[in-house]
Amino acid sequence: MTKARPLRRRPSPGVRRLSGPVLSLAALFLVLGAQVCAETGGEPRRTSVPVELYFDVSSWLSTGEGSWDIADIDGSPDVLSELEFKGLSSLVADVEAGVRLGRHGLVAGAGLGSITGGSYEDRDYLGDGRTSLFSYSSGEAANGDDDAVSYWFVEYRFRVFGPGLYHGKGAGGDASARKGPGLVERLGRLDVVVAYRRWRERLVITKGVQHRWYDRYDLGAIEGLDSRYAFEWTAAGAGLDAVVPLSTTVELLLRGLFYPDVSFEGEGTWNLRTDFRQDPSFRHEAGGGDGWELRGALTWRPRAPVVLTAGYRYWSRRAGDGVDTLYLVDGSTIRTRLNNVASSREGPFFSVAFRL
Repeated sequence: MTKARPLRRRPSPGVRRLSGPVLSLAALFLVLGAQVCAETGGEPRRTSVPVELYFDVSSWLSTGEGSWDIADIDGSPDVLSELEFKGLSSLVADVEAGVRLGRHGLVAGAGLGSITGGSYEDRDYLGDGRTSLFSYSSGEAANGDDDAVSYWFVEYRFRVFGPGLYHGKGAGGDASARKGPGLVERLGRLDVVVAYRRWRERLVITKGVQHRWYDRYDLGAIEGLDSRYAFEWTAAGAGLDAVVPLSTTVELLLRGLFYPDVSFEGEGTWNLRTDFRQDPSFRHEAGGGDGWELRGALTWRPRAPVVLTAGYRYWSRRAGDGVDTLYLVDGSTIRTRLNNVASSREGPFFSVAFRL
């Protein structure tokens, strides 16, 4: 059982990979600005490319789960120890801002929240295939810090189709050239999204209870338990955003993103293990994972520029074939296989946006 302190602020592979996407997005932003001027003969005041700005504030009532398991040094048992986190409740405050120039959009955002409740289960085995359970404990997992859950992201969005991409006669921007909503206006909007996201959580493990392994009878409290586990996911992927008009003021929003490039880092500090170092006790690293983000929502525009949204959001990440590095007090290290690691977070969200 661990206690994981916050992840060290050393450059990680995810941090090093970030410079490329950020520079690329900055370059794209400059190119888009040049494109606007080129299309207007260098006169931005008469641009034919519509510009949209938006700012969004939301609350996400989410519940998270997570798990990881490791093998013994020689590979047997194939699952020596496993830890599961369940019901990690969090209210996350989220802020987003974006700009769209014609078909092209850039969005950035971040979120913070505490973990108000949750539980853990810790199991150890002597046999392969999760057989010969010899230790089982459970307790609370939470963290009242305001940044116990945190994330940030950047996205590039390309509009495949939608109304008003370009202003001009017959292009959707000149009212005198329109006879009413066309097929595109009735169908809505579709964007291709390319995204980069980092997602981090910090857990405090307390109030543990040891159970008898063969019938899970409570044997008593684990005195002094105050362990930590912190983890961070880095992901790059792509997907689709769709908007379907239901009326002149109500729209259905659908989103699906797939992340084929996911990496994981975790650190734990088990405060009751006197044979483990406490800075940290162990570290997890894994790559080659994948993940999903799904969202469905309804928006209502009571009066421009205000947009109200209510919906449901789901995130998942997983990775495997990683490395578990254990740090002992005598200065030595032990490495074994991190079999699997997974996290998910889901729940309803509510937002207020201003679109100009």
